[in-house]
Amino acid sequence: MNKKLLSAIAVAIVPTAVFFAGPRPNKTVTTQRIDVPANLDEYLRQQESAIGDVFEGFQKQIHWYSSKGEKTKISLVYLHGFSASRHEVSPLVESLGDSLGANIFFTRLKGHGRPGRAMAEATVNDWINDGLEAIEIGRRIGDQVVIVANSTGATISTWLMAHPELSGDVAAHVIMSPNFGPKDGTARVLLWPWGGKIAEFLQGKERSWEPHNELHGRYWTTSYPTSTLVDMMGLVDLVDETDLSPMEVPTLSVYSPKDAVVDPARIEEAFLKFGSRHKMLVPFDKSEDPSSHILAGDIMSGSTTEDVKQIILSFLGDVGLGT
Repeated sequence: MNKKLLSAIAVAIVPTAVFFAGPRPNKTVTTQRIDVPANLDEYLRQQESAIGDVFEGFQKQIHWYSSKGEKTKISLVYLHGFSASRHEVSPLVESLGDSLGANIFFTRLKGHGRPGRAMAEATVNDWINDGLEAIEIGRRIGDQVVIVANSTGATISTWLMAHPELSGDVAAHVIMSPNFGPKDGTARVLLWPWGGKIAEFLQGKERSWEPHNELHGRYWTTSYPTSTLVDMMGLVDLVDETDLSPMEVPTLSVYSPKDAVVDPARIEEAFLKFGSRHKMLVPFDKSEDPSSHILAGDIMSGSTTEDVKQIILSFLGDVGLGT
């Protein structure tokens, strides 16, 4: 083989090797032991205060049904979506709590509810462990834990439900508009080697979007580092690679076939893989959200809150968790 041919091969191989050796989303999950003290309100207050820049009204919070510190038969645990907050479908979860006589824990995913740059601090592992902490607090405030999760919060909860050793005692799992893949298929570029850098080159170092109304802008993070999308897609890919057949928890999935944010086909495909004996997939096309993604709540779709609530209550009743 002559030197010119060897040189040509080297010129072709080296850049290819460099490309495929580039950084990809870190999907390594190391679950942490969650040890919360008896005084949950003080624990959460100290935890959130220590961060220093969590916006008022965005903190992790327990809504006690009656007396503070008193356990209820059912507890609700709410996991919000990417760039959102506990307000995204309010007052849906609060109304469910009232109907069920349930305490509620609203978590705050790492990086959220803070200045946009903080979103880049979060990892896939952080968000999975946020979900674990939420379940543990749910256990402390209720005898039977019901997870209610929206969008990327549902991505987190689905991974946890597929690991019964972490969530086997959860009584029910309710997911709305679960993010099992964005509607925009080009988002998968973020999973490539150097995906984050490619996204920054195409879109800039910061992603910004226009809210549909004032409250949408107030309770969502509308500008954040583009790099944080890599972790969001890493979480989606983690679930995509996970065997969902071990899932035992009764699961309700409510989604819009017209969702313009996440891919409805991926929701339908994932549902078929759930191992739960009691599972229900409910198409819901009444959302007022222009993107048909947020299905309830005063901010985006106030007129449908009661409809979604009744779907959830009916399912919970069917699995023995009604009022």
